Amino acid sequence: NKKTPSAAALAAYRLIMDKYGNKKVPGLEFKVQVAAYKCPENYDKNQVSGLGDINALKLEDNITRFTIGNFSTLKDAETFKKKVLETCVDDVFVTASYYGKRVLVKDLICNNFYAL
Repeated sequence: NKKTPSAAALAAYRLIMDKYGNKKVPGLEFKVQVAAYKCPENYDKNQVSGLGDINALKLEDNITRFTIGNFSTLKDAETFKKKVLETCVDDVFVTASYYGKRVLVKDLICNNFYAL
């Protein structure tokens, strides 16, 4: 039961992409999250085979996130996310890290994507 974004949310996302989509900031990287599991051994990587190396990262909540890619811009990550969506995986999204620390995209926006 995937929620469809509202028209307002889509419009806001377009504005974010227009303003920040091509920004490159030292230390800021984007990845595409393709899965998150409490029991990572249950994840079937075959769904995304051929799309790139799959990285696993277990966070403080004991959930392992699986990501693909390493992109310097939000736009590049979003383009790749669309490619992943063409597979049978439909719950994917872009994640970010700033100097190795995972950050939410909404926090990037609040901090002007750490750009001066």
